[in-house]
Amino acid sequence: MTTTIPPFDRVPTDDQGLSELQDRLERTLRPVAGCAIVDGRRVPDTGTEAIDTAAAGTKLTHGLGRTPAGFVVVDSDADAAVWRVAQDANSITLRAGAAVNAAVWVF
Repeated sequence: MTTTIPPFDRVPTDDQGLSELQDRLERTLRPVAGCAIVDGRRVPDTGTEAIDTAAAGTKLTHGLGRTPAGFVVVDSDADAAVWRVAQDANSITLRAGAAVNAAVWVF
């Protein structure tokens, strides 16, 4: 499941207070909705995945439907560098510098 924030839809109104509130909400939400890291997915959904140290790495399906802008390690059981080997609209392949089980936020 991705976390895309839907666009802010204004409610037509003659109420000045409600109109001002909608203006403020729109100004507040616009930068958040436009931030690339928000439009992502945790992989795996729960738990962690073993990230291979071999040159081929570990291929993870991210489900974004587009090539990711990046990833962030959000959980791991060891102090190990994790880097991208390859990516496309369906998956990201990661490699680790040491044995590690990790979860990533792909965005």
